[in-house]
Amino acid sequence: MAAQDIQPTKPAVNVFDAGFFDASCGSPFVESQLWYSVDGRVVSVGDGSTVLMTLTKGHRRVAVHLVGIAVEHKGALADEAKGFISSQVLNKSVEVLVNPDWLFQKKKPAEITGVVWLKNNDVGLSLVTKGLARTEEPPPYTMSLYTFCKYREAETKAKSDKLGIWHSQQ
Repeated sequence: MAAQDIQPTKPAVNVFDAGFFDASCGSPFVESQLWYSVDGRVVSVGDGSTVLMTLTKGHRRVAVHLVGIAVEHKGALADEAKGFISSQVLNKSVEVLVNPDWLFQKKKPAEITGVVWLKNNDVGLSLVTKGLARTEEPPPYTMSLYTFCKYREAETKAKSDKLGIWHSQQ
């Protein structure tokens, strides 16, 4: 085969064309923060921003607080947020992206804070998109800047569309 017969191969996925890069929030690939995935099955829902899950490794239970969001704790929207999160994750396997410092604690806490994913769906982002949660400044190193930017964008859209919490506000 001659050198001119060899065609360069095109990458299987162009990250720019596939929507992985978004100019408004930057690229999730350039963030310097590393995250650790904690896997488990959700066994109960406390409210719209807290679930109880049994870890895949070790089978112990931990409360998981969804980072970057704040939900109503009383009223119809609180019930709607809890119902939504229940329909999404209850009795399902999820992964929670947490700061890797969690790994190195001698005694693992009974509570963790992180971004909850069900397959390819960020559960907290879904709550914000539907207007069932507001964005809330996350504690340091609990959420990537890219992810929090996406939450803020979703909140802005929910406000402009007057969804959920924003329904009766001007």
